[in-house]
Amino acid sequence: KTSYIDVYQIHAWDAQTPPEAWLLTMRELVQAGKIRSVGVSNVTGWQLQKILMLAKDIGVPIASLQTQSG
Repeated sequence: KTSYIDVYQIHAWDAQTPPEAWLLTMRELVQAGKIRSVGVSNVTGWQLQKILMLAKDIGVPIASLQTQSG
């Protein structure tokens, strides 16, 4: 009976959707109290760096990383 998600995990890089688009959505969900933080998984090093830089600028708390599986 909770009203929020602790960590919303993004499970893969989507080449069709700019990370700015989903990060802005994540920010709205954090601001609305629906989620507390965001995690990412199955991204390469350069993708992670881009996500982290954008998340910092946009104001999205990235809390976890699940490493890319081979």
